[in-house]
Amino acid sequence: MAVECVYRSTHNAQAADNIEKGRSLEARERHLEDQTRLMELLRSLPGPEAIHLLQRLRSTSDTSRLISSFEGGLHTETRPSDLETTRAILPATQSSVEFELMAQYGTAYPRLHETPIPELLNILPTTKALSSSVLPSFPDGSMVPMRTAKLESHPEPPVQSNSAEAGFAGTKQATPTTGPRMPRKYRDSRLERLQIGYWTKVPISNELAATLISFYLETEHNIVGFFDADLFVDDLVSCQPNFCSAFLVTAVLCLASTSVLKAALFQEAEMLWNGEAANDSILTVAAIEVFSNACVYEGKDALGMELAMTGRRIAERMGLFGSAEDATAADLARKSPEWARAVAHIAGALFYHHPPIRYPPSLSIPGELRDERKQPLNSSQGASYTRSKVFVKYCKLMTIIQEIMSVYIPAGAMTGDGSVSDCVPLGFAKAKYRRLLDWAASLLADMKRVAVASSDLVVFHIMFHFVVITIFRPFTSTPSTERLMSFTSIDSHPKKIHAASAKQLRDLVVNYRTHHLAGSITGFINPGLFTLSLALLEDRSDPLWRFYFVLCVRCWRDLYACYPVFRNVAQAFLSMAMQKDAFTASEAKELMEYIDDNGRHHAGGAEAFTTFIFDPSAGAAGKLQIDAMARKFDETVLFDEFTTGAMA
Repeated sequence: MAVECVYRSTHNAQAADNIEKGRSLEARERHLEDQTRLMELLRSLPGPEAIHLLQRLRSTSDTSRLISSFEGGLHTETRPSDLETTRAILPATQSSVEFELMAQYGTAYPRLHETPIPELLNILPTTKALSSSVLPSFPDGSMVPMRTAKLESHPEPPVQSNSAEAGFAGTKQATPTTGPRMPRKYRDSRLERLQIGYWTKVPISNELAATLISFYLETEHNIVGFFDADLFVDDLVSCQPNFCSAFLVTAVLCLASTSVLKAALFQEAEMLWNGEAANDSILTVAAIEVFSNACVYEGKDALGMELAMTGRRIAERMGLFGSAEDATAADLARKSPEWARAVAHIAGALFYHHPPIRYPPSLSIPGELRDERKQPLNSSQGASYTRSKVFVKYCKLMTIIQEIMSVYIPAGAMTGDGSVSDCVPLGFAKAKYRRLLDWAASLLADMKRVAVASSDLVVFHIMFHFVVITIFRPFTSTPSTERLMSFTSIDSHPKKIHAASAKQLRDLVVNYRTHHLAGSITGFINPGLFTLSLALLEDRSDPLWRFYFVLCVRCWRDLYACYPVFRNVAQAFLSMAMQKDAFTASEAKELMEYIDDNGRHHAGGAEAFTTFIFDPSAGAAGKLQIDAMARKFDETVLFDEFTTGAMA
């Protein structure tokens, strides 16, 4: 009987065995990773969603995909069928394109979930402040899709009172509105060594001055970025003149202060400006721009504009931007790495704050070339200014916004009473939105919104949705066939994208007002407030539109306690609300009195105004200036009372 011999390669068998073991190990690692992700997800999800996730786990074998869907972790190459399946699992969205945006651009469009009505009522004025006819009514026991899903919650630091800033706003306030939120420590520990008497003759204590400067660095600086904060604080506490000046210090204090000292600080800043206006230096430019912002907040629009243009002219003379040859700026930057940082800061900030400038700065935006995940910019003795990454991304965002406004505002003027869409093709809007989405896709994970986000991060996201809404507002009435073909969703119409960003904006405003005290709200949220208010008045189909509008009014009231100009802003939108029959004259008058009660300490609050255009996407720009609309308030009230017979 013949025996057939079979020869096996020991090497091949061993290799196959190793491959099998490797696959098994990879599978176990994936399984452990899924378990870890699942545990983290269950800890972070709200109770109802966590229960829903556990229920779904019992009916699926693809655990990894299910977890990814709850994390909002679908990638840009996701198949349409995947989106449909995942959308069926998660809480409802208004449109397919909204869900697609949440899936692909989760940092800019995080998932939203429902929040109980009682939590929303906590941030509305009480019936002691306003009558029940003005306050919105809610469906009994209903829920509202508002709070951001899966946001990390960090406890807010205790608020410390400060007697120097307290008590000036009268006794009718329901919440403290007398100054910035006081952290337990200054933004920079070096401020503990501040000797403010070296820089100003205004009688202000070292503690209060340090608190105000800390507040500015915490809330405003990462948005405006007119100077390098680390270099500024170093020279501030060591009384050195390289990166700090009396004019700059007084301008910062003037912008941050809300107390009776503000008038004295304003007077001193104006005096110092007269002494520095002819001095072409980066410190002069920075101080002028900070003081310009303070003037705008005070409602001194003309002076603010004059200062801004003066700063721009000095910067152009110095070659910071606007010239093909930046010789002076380059010479300054070569003095030292510190000077290079200082010059780059002011050049980058001015470039995005001003109307379009032909030649951008030759120096990179501060922090742009540094991998901040590995190399944070550390101060010599105090805080680590790692949030300069916000400033870098903000500069890039504002560059896109500049490009859009440089087309929309002239187009609006050309159309008269028409719409920007009469002059601007939809293709332009689509292309700019694609650039915005590419920008959003480049954001790092630590730039996503959290439950108690810092002011600069909130403003960062507000400005994104402000410009998206502005881009598509003129095109919301275009035919349904006009869709954005870069999306797989068949309803990717400008109106749906406009609605998705408006929904995100509502969430941002509610979340910010919930977690920030009245006196700590930055005025830079105002673009979000007027954009949201305009969207609400244009489309009142949401049963809770009135709630969101009154919330915007409350935010303007809170801001008015600190900055006079916001009375003018609130009055403009109440005037518009009456014109659109959204509020009666008596309701608008009551809301205006509610606002006035919070700013009676202002010497000229009623005279403060701004000519800012609140709807750059519409024609007749002159009619859409805030002050022009605000001045119609009394006229509209009288007309309404006359026609309804409601006159006393």
